[in-house]
Amino acid sequence: MEKLTIIGAGGHAQQIASAAELIACWGVIEFVDDAFTKERKIHNWSVVSTISDYIDSAEDGSKFIVGIGDNTTRVELQLKLTGRNLTPVTVIHPSAVVNPYSTIGQGSFISTQAVISMNAAIGDVCIVNSGAVVGHDSTLMDGVHISTNVALGGGVTVGQNSLLGLSVAVGPGLSIGANVIAGIGAAVVRDVPDGATVKGVPARE
Repeated sequence: MEKLTIIGAGGHAQQIASAAELIACWGVIEFVDDAFTKERKIHNWSVVSTISDYIDSAEDGSKFIVGIGDNTTRVELQLKLTGRNLTPVTVIHPSAVVNPYSTIGQGSFISTQAVISMNAAIGDVCIVNSGAVVGHDSTLMDGVHISTNVALGGGVTVGQNSLLGLSVAVGPGLSIGANVIAGIGAAVVRDVPDGATVKGVPARE
């Protein structure tokens, strides 16, 4: 049984640890976190070092997943860790429904009761949170976070590092750019350009 190291030790990291424990692929699940001062327990798991110490000391091929919510930080850490010849893993909660003809990139997390539909493509280091639905033929680029109860229609594209807040709905075939923030409950009915922040029903900048 292998060891899984989760980068970060906050609420999101603990959600990943809980899912990983249910999968039962790893004999040891541990956290590393920059708030580390001494080893301590969180539920069944230990916080064992700082992130920088882990990067310096981990053996080639060591398995990790970045459990940090901020999209930019999560992507940057995965790039740094893979540059050290460490191996990112994807964690999928057992209650998630993942179509066998979809794809999920390295280091992504699919949470409780999420649905990944036919021909959907999830990039690296993405978060698909609890109850979110990714419609058929939709694409999430690297570093995207879609929050709890988000619903994407078929054929939606979400650009790199974008964040869709709780219960956002996106109509079929629409394109959301990179580094977009969609506020809680937004109803996206037209394409959203790179870097925009949108909210409301219908969603507007």
